[in-house]
Amino acid sequence: MRLFIALELPSAIRDELVSVQERMRSTAPPVRWVVPENMHLTLQFLGETPPERLAGLKAALADLAVPDITLHLGPLGAFPHLFQPAVVWVGLAGDVAALRGLQATVCAATAARGFAHKERSFYPHLTLGRVREGLNQLRLEALGATLERSDPPRALAWAAGRPLLFESTLTPQGPIYTRP
Repeated sequence: MRLFIALELPSAIRDELVSVQERMRSTAPPVRWVVPENMHLTLQFLGETPPERLAGLKAALADLAVPDITLHLGPLGAFPHLFQPAVVWVGLAGDVAALRGLQATVCAATAARGFAHKERSFYPHLTLGRVREGLNQLRLEALGATLERSDPPRALAWAAGRPLLFESTLTPQGPIYTRP
């Protein structure tokens, strides 16, 4: 099982993200857009996990003390940076410090169950799409300019909720995320 831990997004937030995608679709054709049902806020990617570890993971998440966290949609951006985009995203605002704390708590809980945690900074974002490979630098820079000019999403707010476990099944049509 290929697993990750994430926060679900309310339908109003997914609808706003889809609206941003639609505004950009004609000006950013080299992007594979995330389908609405796959939109989420990843806290930790666990990778391939034997099914017998599932119950322990669920118990660890159920035992977490989860603070009230209010988030807002922020500006558009890209990884690794705007003019070399590989991933197009929407940033977050609001209780981001508390969100970082929750992510650290999740990683500590899974580490106690034997899951490795990659030591890299957590940059909270919502992935809108992934740039198709093989684009020349001019097309990448044009996409970056489009992102820079694009209107950001409305700064809608929502309560983050509890971290949940998801399974990712890779298919030729794209990943399918389900709750195991």
